[in-house]
Amino acid sequence: MALTGIRQVGIGIFPENTRTPHLIAASLMFVSGGILAIAASRVFLVPRAWISGTLGIITLVAIILFEIKFCIGLGKGGMERIIADPLILWALGSGAVLMAPIKIVSAGSLPDLFTSHVFFIRLCLR
Repeated sequence: MALTGIRQVGIGIFPENTRTPHLIAASLMFVSGGILAIAASRVFLVPRAWISGTLGIITLVAIILFEIKFCIGLGKGGMERIIADPLILWALGSGAVLMAPIKIVSAGSLPDLFTSHVFFIRLCLR
């Protein structure tokens, strides 16, 4: 995870007009990000694990399609979005899961919705 973050910094340091350094940083970041999303699917519980793995696979398949110049009618910019957006969604979702408070609820009581703001979302995802 730290390597993916360092590579994101590399993308920011080397803008697109620097060509080779930007291409290297972006390639390493997106490939490692896709692999990270797939690897993280082993850590999360079932619905989130499927989402995490799917987003990683979408990113890696989009990278392969982009490299063989098969842009499925979206053009170069559209394929770049298909590569980047799943990782952004994965990072937002994973961060939300990791930051969510864990509260043990007994069978007969409801949690305080102000302290466990994720209760409704967890209930809906079951």
